[in-house]
Amino acid sequence: VNTATALLLRHGGSDANVRAAFLHMAADAAVSAGVVVAGIVIAATGLAWVGGALALGVSVLALGAGAQVLLARLRLSPATLLRGQ
Repeated sequence: VNTATALLLRHGGSDANVRAAFLHMAADAAVSAGVVVAGIVIAATGLAWVGGALALGVSVLALGAGAQVLLARLRLSPATLLRGQ
């Protein structure tokens, strides 16, 4: 569901809210896939640190995507921010 939603939102143009929603859905889809892969790796190899590495990687990616959205919002004029565009 998250992947399908992200695909629908990926052509949202320059709207910051649609971009943020796309990033959120894409991140959720990536985390779900990552958890499945990490679970398989842990079950097959016993390398429990894979789960922590996945969590750290997801955190870094989410921070970067959130920073991009925030910086895009800060570049907008104050009048645009007040209108909620």
